[in-house]
Amino acid sequence: MIVANLWTSGNHPPIRLTGSLPPALELAELYQRWRTLYEALNQRLSWRRGVVDTLIEFDEQEIAQVSQVEFSDLSRQLKRSLNRWLDSGSFGRIERKLRTQLSPHEEIRVIIETDDPLLRRLPWHLWNFFEDYPTSEVGLSSTLEAERIEPMHRSPGGAVRILAILGNSHGINIEQDRALLERLPGANTVFLVEPQRSELNRLLWDEQGWDILFFAGHSSSHTSGATGYININQYEAITIFELKFALQAAIARGLQLAVFNSCDGLGLARQLADVQIPQLVIMREPVPDQVAQAFLKHWLSAFSKGTSFYQSVREAREKLQDLEPEYPCACWLPVICQNPTVIPPTWQQLRGSQQPSAPHLMGLGVIATVLVIAARSLGLMQGWELIAYDQLLRLRPGESLENRVLVVEATEKDIQKYGGFPLPDQTLVKLLNKLESYQPRVMGIDIYRDVPREPGHMELTKQLTQNPNLIAVCSASHVNDANKPGVSPPPNVPEHRLGFTDVVVDSDDILRRHLLFMTPESNSPCQTEFSLSFQLAQHFLMQEGITPKLRDDESVQLGEVVLKPLGERAGGYQNFNHQGFQLLLNYRTQNSQPQRVTFSQVLEGEIDPDWIKDRLVLIGISAPISTDYFSTPYSLHATEYQKMPGVLLQAQMISQILSSVLDGRPLIWVWNQWGDWVWIGSWSIVGGIIAWNCRRFDHCGATVTVAVLMLSGVCYIFFLWGGWIPLVPSSLTLVITAICPFLLRNQ
Repeated sequence: MIVANLWTSGNHPPIRLTGSLPPALELAELYQRWRTLYEALNQRLSWRRGVVDTLIEFDEQEIAQVSQVEFSDLSRQLKRSLNRWLDSGSFGRIERKLRTQLSPHEEIRVIIETDDPLLRRLPWHLWNFFEDYPTSEVGLSSTLEAERIEPMHRSPGGAVRILAILGNSHGINIEQDRALLERLPGANTVFLVEPQRSELNRLLWDEQGWDILFFAGHSSSHTSGATGYININQYEAITIFELKFALQAAIARGLQLAVFNSCDGLGLARQLADVQIPQLVIMREPVPDQVAQAFLKHWLSAFSKGTSFYQSVREAREKLQDLEPEYPCACWLPVICQNPTVIPPTWQQLRGSQQPSAPHLMGLGVIATVLVIAARSLGLMQGWELIAYDQLLRLRPGESLENRVLVVEATEKDIQKYGGFPLPDQTLVKLLNKLESYQPRVMGIDIYRDVPREPGHMELTKQLTQNPNLIAVCSASHVNDANKPGVSPPPNVPEHRLGFTDVVVDSDDILRRHLLFMTPESNSPCQTEFSLSFQLAQHFLMQEGITPKLRDDESVQLGEVVLKPLGERAGGYQNFNHQGFQLLLNYRTQNSQPQRVTFSQVLEGEIDPDWIKDRLVLIGISAPISTDYFSTPYSLHATEYQKMPGVLLQAQMISQILSSVLDGRPLIWVWNQWGDWVWIGSWSIVGGIIAWNCRRFDHCGATVTVAVLMLSGVCYIFFLWGGWIPLVPSSLTLVITAICPFLLRNQ
């Protein structure tokens, strides 16, 4: 009769399933034949490599007759026979019930409880169930009454204490095992090399206790499977019974895991069950040295990085398949033996680091949030946040073309053609007369004319002073910069038709903000409070019946749109010059900028009059000789590095105002400080949830990466609607809260 008990998470009583299996004489015969061939084949391969285990003796003629092809065929027969047997009788009902209760993605421990020598030797991992449940693994248990063992509580952050016995190594190389243990992080390993029994017994009684007992060397089991022997040195082979009291003392002081990386360990497992060893890994058959070394390497790597005990054994066992061309059935050899009352520990638990509690994670989240907000408030993240802001700008999809603004630019060819630089006033007069004939709604001339450029100065002065639809420019002086004394406006131009061209750039020399108004210094040559872009935009909008209104909160209303200035702290800007009335400049995408024509095209009549009629015309110089160029968020990612001419920058600013008022195009907005803080803190909760649910660092890293990508996606969606919400600080709180518990466990 077969009895299956299924425990689920929580403290619920197990689900009890019963069934039966018929006698399996054919399976027993197949296994005996398989084992005989395995030992002979293993001996033959060892003989060819010049390594002979003196503990197993075969006739050389018998060894030579072993066929590897025959052995492979027999291995496949054994697997088929095992699964046919498990599908027979009423055991199939148990399996079907298990499949309804278990998810293929759950980590499942299957424990076979039996003392029958044959059943303990069967390769249970070949059961088809394990192929369908890739995170499951099988272990063996004795039918002896198991005692519940409470694990010792270790001090947090301690090292895993390992007692490593390096026994008789005649004919094998166990130095590789020693090297692997010496390089193991977070472990304190004591090596006993070919010890005397008294020395081993004394160390097992050590009052500090051990977490892991490791043995490498020669071992064997009695044919009955009830007794095992370990060769602790070249002269002594002892049984577990001879260490019984010392082992019981070690288990009472915290020994939770034993690894016998040696041959034929099922007899050892049976004896260790008598002393209630919590977990044990042994090799079910004689094991080649290279296989034992590879298993130890893979298992230590996975287990010490946070993989669960059962999963790390399965992972290491399956990686042995790479050796099977040379070492047949290598992945059949490792097997777990388990006290069913004990939950296997993780590496972190052996070190005294438990899964973080909810209060611990909450506290960590609060600390991470406070630290990140403090660093942000000091401006330490401003550079990173501005880089992220630029990337969001560049990722936006294309927009409709700006069809209200026309840029008339003087190129290098125009400069050479019409009198050099600076252009004569006469050239500007001709250009203005030509444009005026096409009836633009308003014109702005983004060219300084503080001194005459003859010929044509009187005619230009007349145009600038008498044309009510023409806006001229000047530049304010900078108090802290003697190299920027400012530029005076053309003479006699009324102040209501003047606009300053001053802009504000960030410390990385990139222009991201739009300066609309400012109060000039008393000694500045440019006394207008309004920017060129705002003057042109408001003149254009006046003919739409829209005039600016100053609100009580110092914002400006244009139609249904309210322009709110950036405060002392605005989004990623936590340390910047916020003087004047500034907005974030919502650049138009590369393919939706205002239309551009050259001086030559206008003066020679090569343009369509509809391009100018009732439109806003901005005149300026784009030739590099003007030095009026600025870096933008798009500059570094253009096909070649280039800055934006000042005249095109002014067109971007004008377009921002017109398109927001007339088209509903969003301005870029930010939350207040409290909104930012709540958002940043909320992502520490996400990080805490990840830390709570992840058991392995690599899994946690992958989950954090996905979470950061999701956060970036949310911020991008907000940005499409004009919202610049914290991305970099939120990502930091998420990562810190999710990763720090793992880092603290490994300290």
